[in-house]
Amino acid sequence: MIVARTHPPENMEVRRNVALRVLGPMDFLEDGSADLPCPGRHLHKKEDNRQARLFLAGPPTLHCFHDSCRAELAELNDHLRREIGRAERGGAGFINDNVIIKTRPRGPSPAELRRKRWAELGSRLLRQALELYPMEPADLWESSPVYLTHDPAESFALFMRTLWQPHEIVWVGYNEQSGSPRHRENFKPAAVWAELGKPCGPQTCAYAFPPGCYSRKKANILARRHLVLESDTLTHAQAASVFWWVKERLELPLRAVVHSGSKSLHGWFAVPDEERLQELIGVLPVAGMDYAVLKTEGQPVRCPGWKREDGAGLMQALLYLDPQACEL
Repeated sequence: MIVARTHPPENMEVRRNVALRVLGPMDFLEDGSADLPCPGRHLHKKEDNRQARLFLAGPPTLHCFHDSCRAELAELNDHLRREIGRAERGGAGFINDNVIIKTRPRGPSPAELRRKRWAELGSRLLRQALELYPMEPADLWESSPVYLTHDPAESFALFMRTLWQPHEIVWVGYNEQSGSPRHRENFKPAAVWAELGKPCGPQTCAYAFPPGCYSRKKANILARRHLVLESDTLTHAQAASVFWWVKERLELPLRAVVHSGSKSLHGWFAVPDEERLQELIGVLPVAGMDYAVLKTEGQPVRCPGWKREDGAGLMQALLYLDPQACEL
């Protein structure tokens, strides 16, 4: 049997329908191209009004001018081409003039390969951390460059003065105290919080907000000031070992560690560049770190200087503080 060609002819109507299903609404030009907001715009390092462009003639391709979203768009282009190929072939194969051309089984996608690599790295990270840096919370306290007392007022004030610029707007409160104008009181300059000397609730977050803000939503975030690692599955000792591994092996400055007053420790680190950050978001959850705290912008975490209202009523306190690592 002679195979005349290895691809079905382009069907622009089919391609447009698949693109609409995969990418959402857009207006197509006569040549089958279309402009649309970049699906990877959350990775862009700065605002840019230029839109991404989709080309459906030839190999279907979504192109953006930014480099930071390149990996995500490459994965999306692979998915788009597979879906268009299936639609044009009508399923497993394409029939033309009694010639059947089967689609070849696809190998692992870039995303699948990346997840496999992250899983291997995360498992290795946890093993190495426990072997190389066996630690207890007391070891963190003794290693702290700043001597930390158990005075809750001092703990909170130190946290605000050391981890933040005085003018930066920091949120403090209960999780639900965000989203309404009445919550403006939960957004204050770090210097004001330090002067008050105590938090107004059990939580804060690692992001800076604009003056007059009353919501932690993504659109209001000025900058991610810290990378927070937290685990509800690791013991205090295991979490301390992972923090120290990240500090020593990845050379990511450890700025502070907060004891939640319960089952978790919160490690506050410097924020790496975007590429490294995305890799850490893939690797660290495999090593036991909470994915939501790593990934969700505006996510609340425990604030030092607050006495818990549940369990044994223990204090949320600083265990470690390094001013040199906090230079912003």
